[in-house]
Amino acid sequence: MQAQAWPAKPLTIVVPYAAGGATDTLARIMADRLGPKIGQFMPVGFYGFLQFVLTVRNEPGMATLADFIKRAKSKPPLTSGAGTPWARLITATLAERLATEIIYVPYKAAPQALADLLSGQIDMTFADVAIAAPQMKAGKVKTLVKASASLTVAP
Repeated sequence: MQAQAWPAKPLTIVVPYAAGGATDTLARIMADRLGPKIGQFMPVGFYGFLQFVLTVRNEPGMATLADFIKRAKSKPPLTSGAGTPWARLITATLAERLATEIIYVPYKAAPQALADLLSGQIDMTFADVAIAAPQMKAGKVKTLVKASASLTVAP
């Protein structure tokens, strides 16, 4: 008796974040490229590089990183929304390095945090470039800092 070929049925990739974020986008790209090639599952290596940007509303007094630091130190706390653990970690690191308080506001996904940034509910967010780019191009937000994290799947 011979073992059946693998995969015998469609594979499902589970993304534990809301649709539209960087993790969702990377999973879709990976699925599109792996689908036609997979004959049997082999360990996957590096498959993504996320670039986050410190995003603030495009308003007077927050035009540069120096303006942001001045505001963060002179009138704490700032509020920061994050839709991913990476963004939360980067925000906490920034607060520590600036020796100021930044209140973390949890979101299920980065697009929700960006929407609240635009409406004035929060002061800042670290959003992935794919989500922030349309608002950057429209002139509604400014990006002041780039931060990044790589995603790797070990065998």
